[in-house]
Amino acid sequence: MLAALLALALAGCAADRMHSEGLSLIDEGKLEEGLSKLEQAKQADPGNANFKKDWILQRDALTARLLRDAEKERSEQRWDAALQRYARVLTLDRGNIAARQASNDITAERRQSARVDDAALQYGKGDLDAASNTIARVLVENPSHVRALALRSQIIQATAQNSLLNGAALNLKGKKPVTLQFRDANLRMVMEAIAKTTGLNVMFDKDVKTDLKVTIFVRDTPVEEAIDLILMQTQTAKRILSENSILIYADTEAKSREYAELKIRRFAMTNADPKNVMAMVKTMTKTKDIFIDEKTNSLVVRDTPQIIRMIEKLIVAMDQPEPEVMLEVDVMEVSRDRALALGIDLPTTFGTSLTSMTLDQLAALGRGDFVSTTGVTVTAKKTDSDVNTLATPRIRVRNKEKAKFLVGDRLPVISTAAVPGSTATTGVGAVYNTSVQYVEVGIKIEAEPTIYADGEVAIRMALEVSSAGAPNADAAKTGTIAYTIGTRSVNTVLRLKDGQTEVIGGLIQDEDTSAATRVPGLGDIPILGRLFGKQTDVKNKKEIIMSITPRIIRNNRQVDSDLLEMWSGTENNMRFGNRQASSSSASSASSAAAAPAVAAPAAAPAPTGSRLARPAVPAPAPVPAPVNLLAPVPMLAPAAEPAADTAVPEQDPKPAQ
Repeated sequence: MLAALLALALAGCAADRMHSEGLSLIDEGKLEEGLSKLEQAKQADPGNANFKKDWILQRDALTARLLRDAEKERSEQRWDAALQRYARVLTLDRGNIAARQASNDITAERRQSARVDDAALQYGKGDLDAASNTIARVLVENPSHVRALALRSQIIQATAQNSLLNGAALNLKGKKPVTLQFRDANLRMVMEAIAKTTGLNVMFDKDVKTDLKVTIFVRDTPVEEAIDLILMQTQTAKRILSENSILIYADTEAKSREYAELKIRRFAMTNADPKNVMAMVKTMTKTKDIFIDEKTNSLVVRDTPQIIRMIEKLIVAMDQPEPEVMLEVDVMEVSRDRALALGIDLPTTFGTSLTSMTLDQLAALGRGDFVSTTGVTVTAKKTDSDVNTLATPRIRVRNKEKAKFLVGDRLPVISTAAVPGSTATTGVGAVYNTSVQYVEVGIKIEAEPTIYADGEVAIRMALEVSSAGAPNADAAKTGTIAYTIGTRSVNTVLRLKDGQTEVIGGLIQDEDTSAATRVPGLGDIPILGRLFGKQTDVKNKKEIIMSITPRIIRNNRQVDSDLLEMWSGTENNMRFGNRQASSSSASSASSAAAAPAVAAPAAAPAPTGSRLARPAVPAPAPVPAPVNLLAPVPMLAPAAEPAADTAVPEQDPKPAQ
């Protein structure tokens, strides 16, 4: 038995020594060694709550520091160093979910970073479509990837259109701009001419009318823009089958449902409410195939690639984090009580009581038979007390959300009600029903901020300071407990700048009470009247002062200009992006790749009044030559200028009106 006690004592001493060594090592900066010692002390004495508390606090502090360092390494793309820090965290805390999840996320971040690097190389080589599609794959996995968003903005500026996940597209980069001069020409003939010149495969739906006429005069226009202008005239549309093949069909609702390529896209949102987003998408794009997954806070949409790109822009603009503000509130209640009681408390009544006795006994009473129970009390008492009540809450609250702060008590108010019964019929007397309600007493603050983009905060605030008195004695007789509660409150709306402090004061309660008990006549004599009475003077003064300072933690982020406004096509033909801007950009890209260092003048200019597109790249002004549009010329005769092809109809054109 003695040996066991000695072993326990030695183990306790060893645990104390290891605990002290661990704290000393932590103070010296040797965090992991000190934490190991604390863990050994905890294991040596499992019942010691202080050892366990110190080990948990130090472990959490070290893991938090390692996680911060690892996040910094991740932000600087030092993946190996970040993985090492996460591994150290898992060594200290095997169940740390944040470290385990972050280690798994690094693999995806590496893959995304490699794709962004590839997209940057493609962008540098001028392959904007490939770069845009590569960036799109990154943003689908991680919509908030900083480098990908920055590169996407550069691509948008270079192309004037976002071609994110555009599906099949025509490969017309190497095609020269064309010049077309047709008047009342057959649609099939015009498209055949374009096909022979550009190598584009053109097919027609069986329901396309054969008598559609085309009148077009354009010069130095990209091939795809010229085709779109022709289709616009004839109320037809195209479906891109491959990079050099298109199908032309009548632009009707039935044919659009038959030929339009649809895409399914899942949008995962971080901050926005999917129900509000769905309502916005339906209103703006008229999309019908849409589904909400509330568990993952995501939206699944099925529509054309153009509409999908438009919905993506709208969701990115709406999915912004809620602004937050830290409200620093200081509430101080100063209470000062002064009481002075001074004087002589003289008896105000005199009496005696006689028991039953005979007349002879009454006549035999003498002076010694009477006893007075009255007395004189001299009072000289002064009370002086000061009470300061201070509350300094720091409340972090989201925009337009209500925050509540209470420092005080919740007092029970018990009410009892008797329900009369019938003893004669049921044998049961009155039944008592008791209910309990709680009243909050103390310092109560309610604040609802509204954060504006200019850095100001409007705060709707309610302050209430209350105190409870003694329970009501009359109510207690019936089994009810009720309190007299004194309350001072203020409700206001403030608009302050970030970091501006506003002080609210003037909530003062000043109470003077004077009570006196005197002998009539004698007690009214100045100064000497104190000898013939007692006077009590009480002065109570309470004041509440409150200061509030808003500090914006996160405000509304300024949305990029391409998210603030975008082209959406017409009412019947909704499309993403500006047709003219897109075509001009495509023309610029193709002309820059195909045009020689010095451009030769054109041989056959188009009429000045019919020009619909500008040259894509600066070039010497062509020397116009007189052209008679009424004379037949070869179809799609190439111009001498390498950057332009000219075409006129084979048939004799009709005279111009």
